[in-house]
Amino acid sequence: MTSPLPPAFSSLQHSSPMLHTHIRALNLPSLVSIYCRESEVNNLIQAIKKTNQLKKQEELTLYSLPHYLEEPLQMLTQEMKTCLNIDRFHRFIYQPHLDTDPLKCGSGFRVCRLGKAGLQHMLLKNTYLKNIPKESMWRLTENVPAVGVYLDPSVTKEVFLDIQNLPYAGDNEIPVSWISPTVCGTLGMLGTEKDFRSLGHATLVTRVAARLLASKGCIPHCHVTFTNTPSKEMFKKMTEWEQTHYAIAINIC
Repeated sequence: MTSPLPPAFSSLQHSSPMLHTHIRALNLPSLVSIYCRESEVNNLIQAIKKTNQLKKQEELTLYSLPHYLEEPLQMLTQEMKTCLNIDRFHRFIYQPHLDTDPLKCGSGFRVCRLGKAGLQHMLLKNTYLKNIPKESMWRLTENVPAVGVYLDPSVTKEVFLDIQNLPYAGDNEIPVSWISPTVCGTLGMLGTEKDFRSLGHATLVTRVAARLLASKGCIPHCHVTFTNTPSKEMFKKMTEWEQTHYAIAINIC
């Protein structure tokens, strides 16, 4: 669902009627996603100039931008004498027809939907989107589940997973590995506690979450920063994930 636009971009939709521009406010006044075709970049830049609102925002993040907007937006911010920081991401897209093997969880662990303590823990550990209120994430994950691996000594053998009937973890339980949909539409916030890495937990929660998203008619996709080598290598090893192109996020301050 598209939210009302923040003031900085409320007029952009009307600046160029022929522009195939996608603008999405993400329930956070300083986080916006913009898209246009590569052939329309100049039109988009002119439309942004007409709003004259970039200068009025104390801080603004333009998220999930196609790579061909990087240089034009850099030039625009220089012209407007604003500062910016750029993060670059590899984009991976899930191919469900290539993901057919049964999902199993090893002994000593169980897979659950994240409870409230798990969501809070994930937000604290996450590098990006730290300021999202826990209750907003809770509402999001009620419909599009966040998934975690939890310690459970009572599980004494490997178990096949029924992902459509995953229980919620207890509200006080903390996962050892986790992943969640984000307010930006990606599958992300992937993390694993240091003592539980290299055990396949991150791969497992990613596969579970991707299947759940795909079953709801979504197209799971992930952004992995250029510097995040472990996650990049993990996705490259999973044949059901295809690396397609790179995207950027620009923080204007």
